[in-house]
Amino acid sequence: MIRKIFLLTLALFSISGCQQSSEKTPSFKIFDAKELKFAVPTDSGCPAHWDNGNFYIFSSSRDATRLSGTDIFHLDQVLPVAWDIEKERSRWIEATYKAPDGTLYGWYHHEMGPICKERLPDKWFAAAIIGEGKSYDNGATWQDLGFTIQSDPNTYHCDTLNKYFPGGNGDFAVVNDQKNEYIYFFISTYGDFKEQGISVARMRYADLEKPVGKVYKWYNGKWQEPGLCGKVTPIFPAFKDWHGPSPDSFWGPSVHWNTYLKTYVMLLNRAIDPNWWQEGIYISFNKDLSNPQGWSKPLQVRKDGSWYPLVVGTDKKKEETDKLAGRRARYFEQGVSLWEIQFYKPGEKVK
Repeated sequence: MIRKIFLLTLALFSISGCQQSSEKTPSFKIFDAKELKFAVPTDSGCPAHWDNGNFYIFSSSRDATRLSGTDIFHLDQVLPVAWDIEKERSRWIEATYKAPDGTLYGWYHHEMGPICKERLPDKWFAAAIIGEGKSYDNGATWQDLGFTIQSDPNTYHCDTLNKYFPGGNGDFAVVNDQKNEYIYFFISTYGDFKEQGISVARMRYADLEKPVGKVYKWYNGKWQEPGLCGKVTPIFPAFKDWHGPSPDSFWGPSVHWNTYLKTYVMLLNRAIDPNWWQEGIYISFNKDLSNPQGWSKPLQVRKDGSWYPLVVGTDKKKEETDKLAGRRARYFEQGVSLWEIQFYKPGEKVK
C-alpha cells in the first residue's frame, strides 16, 4: 500500500514490556535482539515458506520481491517477482501457502482504481481488493487466478477523509486449518462503518485451484456471504469510522499457529487518524479458526510502533515461518526486527 512510512523510534517503546499471564489467556514478553532487516522496502505482510532446505520470504512495496537463503538470518538472494498478467496497479503479496505437491499459492492485495473520479477528478483513489495466484518455481513467477475478495462498490465513500481508501477489502492474512479443510482469510474491511475492522472469510481447501466465487465471508454467525461484494460481520469492529475525522480501528493482521501454545496468534495494527497514525500493536489468541468469535480481547504489545507486525519462527528443523512458530521467535515491524518474542502458556509465570 502506498503510504507514508512512519518509522518511529522503535527502540524507545516497551522493548522489554510484557503481558502478565492469566489462567485462561496466553502471554508474551519482548526481548532486545540483534537487528535483522530485509534488504528491500516492506509495505505489507511478509509471507514465508521452505522448500528443499531453502527459506523464501516475500517483501512488497507496490511490487513484490522474493528474498531467499539458508534461513531467515541469511537472505542473500533477492529477486523481483513476475506475473503472467499485468494490471494497472501492482500486487502486494501478503500471504502464501506451500501445498504438499510443491505448488505455491499466494494471495495479493491490489488497489483498484481510479474510483470516485466523477466526484473527485483531481484525486487518485483506489479500493483494496484481494486476488490469488500460484507458482511452480517458489514464487519467482506467478499465474494470476483472479480476484476472490472484494467489497460492494456501493459501500465506497467518495467523501472520505481517509488518506488512502474510500473502501474495499485488503491488508490481510491467510492461514489453513490443521486438517486442510479450509483456508481462512483475516481481512481489513474499510466500507460502511458497521462493517469496518477485522473480518473473516474462508474457502474450501479443495478450491485452491479455482478460487473465484468459492470464498465465503462470515456474516451474522454464518459463512453465507460471497467473497465478491458480500457483507461481513467484523470480529474486531472499528471503534470510530475510518472515513471520519478521527478513525480508530484495528487493521493489517498477521496470523500464525504457535506450536508451544497450541493456539493461533494474531497481531494487529491500530490506526487512530485519517493518515493512519499508529496507536499501537496488539495481540489476540484463538484455538479454533472455525470460531470467529473465539479470539481473545486484543492486548497491547507495544505502544506506537510501526506497521505490519510479524512473528517469524526460526527453527529450521521444524521449518518455521510467518505461519508457524514456537515458544520463542523473531518479532518484526515493517521488515525490521530488533526483538525476539517469547510466549507463555496460560498461568505460566512470565520471566
